[in-house]
Amino acid sequence: MRIDAANNYLYTSQTGQVQNDAGQVVPGAGATEQTKAADFSSMTGQQLLAWANDKIKSGEMSLDDSRAFMAMTIKIPVNGASAGALQAIHSNERVDFMQKVRDGINGALERNDKETLKMLDTALSVMQKYQGQTIGVDIRV
Repeated sequence: MRIDAANNYLYTSQTGQVQNDAGQVVPGAGATEQTKAADFSSMTGQQLLAWANDKIKSGEMSLDDSRAFMAMTIKIPVNGASAGALQAIHSNERVDFMQKVRDGINGALERNDKETLKMLDTALSVMQKYQGQTIGVDIRV
């Protein structure tokens, strides 16, 4: 699966250009600044995949630690259709992935599934670490 940098998994805030007293934009004096921060409580499946892929590429997350993130982006048909029917989430539907992980942790605890519990605990810790943190700034002149 290829994930392009064009996938935007972040929310942004912007500041405008600098203007002089006459209301004219001062060339070179002000750039548009865009601050980016991950928001796991409102993210599409593709955005989550892009974020996880970036963390793997940068060495900030191992492939083992990314398993939970990859699993959260797959839709499994309720009717139990074959593996060929598994589909990555390609809609613009925003999902609260932090809540999905908490629900998964509760399910793992009920089933006494220690392996899944460990995987989801790790995923939740990673999301909490990056939630709301500024992870990039673009400055455009």
